[in-house]
Amino acid sequence: MTDCKGWQFRDRRTMSVAGSDERACLETYEYEHGVARNRLIACPLCGYEFEWNEHRWKHFVDDHGPEDIPVSDT
Repeated sequence: MTDCKGWQFRDRRTMSVAGSDERACLETYEYEHGVARNRLIACPLCGYEFEWNEHRWKHFVDDHGPEDIPVSDT
């Protein structure tokens, strides 16, 4: 299998965050040479889907604040 840049990879997985309606948030590629790459494909806080080359940090700086992050009871 190959990714969008033509690199060979052996496995592609997506993960979702609890409470996110099973929407995938994180994509992981494992390449044949043993390197793994993670890419945030959707915001775990609001579900916003990122464009391929969009800077993820800009979304968090512009659209979220500390009050958006759920507080754990533990």
